[in-house]
Amino acid sequence: MTRHANSSAGAILGAMAKLLRAEFGGKRGAAVAVADDPAHAMELLAAGKPGGLEIVIFYHADAPAGQEGLAGDPLVEGQISLGVVRSRGLAARPAGEPPPALADAEAVRTFLARADAAGTLTGSYEYAGMTALQSRPGEFLHGYALAYKVLYAFET
Repeated sequence: MTRHANSSAGAILGAMAKLLRAEFGGKRGAAVAVADDPAHAMELLAAGKPGGLEIVIFYHADAPAGQEGLAGDPLVEGQISLGVVRSRGLAARPAGEPPPALADAEAVRTFLARADAAGTLTGSYEYAGMTALQSRPGEFLHGYALAYKVLYAFET
């Protein structure tokens, strides 16, 4: 039987937040937080300060991944989302500059593509797409949600 280094969703979220705070957020003045759940993530993102960059990480879902023959170490493919919001404030953007929220989301995506993913079996965060962020009433937030897949084993 193959034994994998066990991890948990919470440990993976914590490692991602630590990495973003230490090597990305500080250089860009970004606040990085781990939300309790998706609803909490939307509350944190909507409450951002004008002109501030907020990155909120939350666990979206998971599914079993190849558990056959792995008694004691079931594999999970987790789905992690990062909300990346740049609250606009009232200042107008000069013509010719890229949209700040899109540029921030692309910078996070590029950073994570080069990063080591602690707690995952593959050692990387697998990018799974980007979408606009909307609040429950359907209002758009000034940012994007980046989706990632992570493969990890948990102990039963």
